[in-house]
Amino acid sequence: MTVQRISARNLLRETFAAIGDLYTPLLTINSPSLIFAVINSVGMLGSAAIPLNIIYWFVAIPFLSGAIIFYTYRSLIGNQVTVSEAFHQANRRLLPLILVYLISCVLIFAGFIALIIPGLYVSYR
Repeated sequence: MTVQRISARNLLRETFAAIGDLYTPLLTINSPSLIFAVINSVGMLGSAAIPLNIIYWFVAIPFLSGAIIFYTYRSLIGNQVTVSEAFHQANRRLLPLILVYLISCVLIFAGFIALIIPGLYVSYR
């Protein structure tokens, strides 16, 4: 039995060949998130930064994530889909997307409290 070595260059080449057509539409879907991150890091939001960050994290992130998941899924199973259709489908399912995002945030926070904090305490003791 021979072991085949994995080459990072070949792996990237095969990945771009297989799903290279998805990168531009996914970048288009995620561009509002990138623009908001740049504006937020520059400090242009001023006193509106806190409410806008809350809206961003609890509405925009689930919405954009849903659009990305829908577009990727439909593209990989061979169905034709546009970016506007992905936004439309994410908008139709916005409330469930927000609920799933909140549940995952709660579970991640609970895991942090249950595992990381006691781990730090035990390692310190």
